[in-house]
Amino acid sequence: MFENRKFYRIPSQARFILGNSQKIFTGRCTNISFGGGFVQLLDVTGLKSGDLLKCDFVLHEGGQVLTAQVEVRRVSQGSADPTDPVGVGISFSELIGASQKELSQFVLDQKRIYELLGALLMNTEPDLRSIRPLISKLPLQRQPSLRDLRIFVEATLKAIQLVEQKGTSLPPSPGLS
Repeated sequence: MFENRKFYRIPSQARFILGNSQKIFTGRCTNISFGGGFVQLLDVTGLKSGDLLKCDFVLHEGGQVLTAQVEVRRVSQGSADPTDPVGVGISFSELIGASQKELSQFVLDQKRIYELLGALLMNTEPDLRSIRPLISKLPLQRQPSLRDLRIFVEATLKAIQLVEQKGTSLPPSPGLS
């Protein structure tokens, strides 16, 4: 299926709480962008396209709670196909407080990591000098050694594989500080 997207989507395991005056839904966002995402839920009873919901979410472990108003764009009842889970496609109507800045920074950081991973995957023996511009854009405490970078890349690739194939929780990533 061809997807016409305005914003680049990042694989995610962010925790989401969606609600209206009648019901509260909890789930995990399987992908997220500046514009919205898909939240996998156990039950979508009572939800329909066009519903406006309040949303609280955390992008990563230890992160701050972000708040938004969202619109349900699509309701999926799921199927036997694992690529069609039960859940809702949402768009952010309004990001409240510092939520816009936090979400933007998260998406940009993740995109930079994917760019670096792409450059590394294209080279069997990456030259640190040729990828240093990408490394400098990463949200790291310090410039990593090649060994630290390889550990980081392996952990990130493993996490991406888990998110995309199984939808399981992310493994803890090794610190680079």
